[in-house]
Amino acid sequence: MTGWTRRDSATFAALALLSGLIRIPFRSTQIYHCDSYGLSMGALFTWTAHPPGFIGYCTLGRLVNYLLDDVNASFVIVNIVSTALATALVFALGREMFGYAVGVVAAVFFAVSIDTSYYAEVALTYAAEGACATAAAWSAWMAISRRSPRWLLAHAAILALGGSVRQTTLAFLLPLSLYAMWKATDRWRVRAAAFAVLCICVLLWMVPNARNVQKYWDQRDNVGYLQSVYDLQVRMPQYYDASVFGRVQYEDTRRRFHWPLVELAVGAWNAVHPPTAASPPEVQSATVGGAARMIRYQSAKFVCFAIFACGLWLPFIAFGVRRLEREQRWFFALWIVPAALFFALNHFGSWGYLLFFLGGLAVLAARGVVAAVPRRTAAIVAAIAAVQFAVFCLMRPIPERSDRAILINTAVLQYGAPSIGMHFSRARSSAFNDDKRELPLDCVTERCLERSIPRDFQLPPDVRPMTPLVRR
Repeated sequence: MTGWTRRDSATFAALALLSGLIRIPFRSTQIYHCDSYGLSMGALFTWTAHPPGFIGYCTLGRLVNYLLDDVNASFVIVNIVSTALATALVFALGREMFGYAVGVVAAVFFAVSIDTSYYAEVALTYAAEGACATAAAWSAWMAISRRSPRWLLAHAAILALGGSVRQTTLAFLLPLSLYAMWKATDRWRVRAAAFAVLCICVLLWMVPNARNVQKYWDQRDNVGYLQSVYDLQVRMPQYYDASVFGRVQYEDTRRRFHWPLVELAVGAWNAVHPPTAASPPEVQSATVGGAARMIRYQSAKFVCFAIFACGLWLPFIAFGVRRLEREQRWFFALWIVPAALFFALNHFGSWGYLLFFLGGLAVLAARGVVAAVPRRTAAIVAAIAAVQFAVFCLMRPIPERSDRAILINTAVLQYGAPSIGMHFSRARSSAFNDDKRELPLDCVTERCLERSIPRDFQLPPDVRPMTPLVRR
């Protein structure tokens, strides 16, 4: 592509501004997700939330909260700005790879995704991770396409700092980063310098993150950072069959493997060497069949939510993939495939995870629509944008008069703007309780959170809430 122009800069700024402005009317006004409660602990008290900590995201929320004294509004501002930046970066990536028109279309597709629209408005980490992952991927492509050591060093720093927001950014994009180090330069000294920048920047946040998680999370058992992550992410206390989407059948809580590939490996070992009575509960219950059922469920869930996130521009992705050059194919594969395989085969929780590579899919779809229907691109893109944004604005939960209605609300209908205004949130773990809220907590004001968080997380008595510059 030709050099960056004033028109490109103006478009970049305009797309960021518009993408941010359209979020403001739909922003949430209080926390109502369980993870939001943990993140509020990090922003108000400890700089880190539940394992693996999310120290970068908690820090961003805390810094904004010094000015606002409203932790939910602070996180929402971080997410709206993150979504605006991600939209502009999708334009920059599409423009750099395929030209101005593709960049604009890709930005529009990304901005009107229901996935993007919903997670920009609530106090969760996924919008910020989407911006960090998109920035890291864009900088990787700049280093690859321009064979630029400077861009490679910038990419290493962006990726490392993005990992502080959500550690999955660092893990899933590491293969792409290594590819960028290989393609951007043939000088091993430069590659070593980029790897050193990556490691140093990661250590800057990883050490305090690990220290704080160990100090404030599971401090009653005095467990280490890795043990905390393992206990919350790899194995969890579960009380219903998570491998079938349907009415939750409650039973006694037991500790089971949360990642099916781990259960698959342990279950295969159990088939050869049966566990003893002294083995941990998750080891005793691990079976190959149980892992296979969970993988089937996770894969179906991943496919369905990927279709939902892309919406009407999904079919154009295939047209875009067919027109990629060799280096472009490697780039998109290393950005999308590692995370997609983990989601489909191992763990797929919130569909906000898809924001990690949704920008890449938007670029591919934009490339496809511009190439397939060049004379009707504007009309098709306008129609898609109008329909998808209208769905987000109008989609609302239905009355929960049956199990099917509860499941439909849980799977799909809770992700529209009306649900945000209603503070409506359903998780499978709570959808069939008497109190169906994902966060069964009436304490949502700043003053109340400052009283309830230390009690609920059993924080040490010397931990005090942050003091905003101006108290409301």
